[in-house]
Amino acid sequence: MPITLNMFTENPVFTTWAPTMLLVIAMFIILCIVISLLTGIPKQEQYKKRASLFTKSELQFYKILINSIPPGTCLYGKVRMADVLTPTTSRAHRKQWQIAFNKIQSKHFDYVLCDSNTLSFVAVIELDDKGHNQPNRKANDILKNKACAGSGLPLIRFPMQRNYNAASIKHTIIKTL
Repeated sequence: MPITLNMFTENPVFTTWAPTMLLVIAMFIILCIVISLLTGIPKQEQYKKRASLFTKSELQFYKILINSIPPGTCLYGKVRMADVLTPTTSRAHRKQWQIAFNKIQSKHFDYVLCDSNTLSFVAVIELDDKGHNQPNRKANDILKNKACAGSGLPLIRFPMQRNYNAASIKHTIIKTL
């Protein structure tokens, strides 16, 4: 039997349910569109360029620091701890390694002093502002202190100041190395 238009238009099931189904489908599509507009699902992530790598205070200190480092060394800023240190736990103990790694993966050192030829790590330098007295920052400082001490990497801390004495900074760095 050939399929004809009359089969659908004269069928009571089709004429009763078809408009309802079309209405349900249309409402579902409209609901999906409204939800996507309300949740603000972006087509792609939106970012903007930050003004500078350093804050004003960090930049001021960097300018003094760059002229105070020993010959044969270079200075990098805001280096992720996990790019400098790695957990001593063997990767065979994956869970313990991951726990240790998670503690350092999203933290950074303010400045890292490296050998100019090999880029091996010579020391890390932290600029401590007033925020270092807050409990969460103290815990972060303790983690950095222990991690550096345990790895044998010198950690040099300088308090944030309005003005810095370049000779004093140079002396502290050389004395520590």
